[in-house]
Amino acid sequence: MKSILKLALATTMLMPVAALAQEPVEVTLWHMEQPPHRVARVQELIDAFNAANPDIVVKQEPQNWGEVYAKAPAALAAGQGPDMLFAIPDFTPILKDIGALTSVEDFVKELDAEA
Repeated sequence: MKSILKLALATTMLMPVAALAQEPVEVTLWHMEQPPHRVARVQELIDAFNAANPDIVVKQEPQNWGEVYAKAPAALAAGQGPDMLFAIPDFTPILKDIGALTSVEDFVKELDAEA
């Protein structure tokens, strides 16, 4: 019996720490910066963020301005939209009308309180 307990303890101690950790949170970012040099620059920023935050993995999915006005509302309505989406002022009301925006009011108040 003691040898079985020792084996179980040894096996548990040898398990990789990563196997015990939770999977990182995956975040999908849609943006409309399609020129290759811009996509590369966004990736550099994402890589730096991911390196500094190992519990979060951001991936980018560049979109086409000619399609995103229809694609984003459809994807969001189907539950297949991105976690984050860059938007310009004339695109934001479309997203607001379909209830796709998350208020950051509490977050702003928290930041203001720290200032």
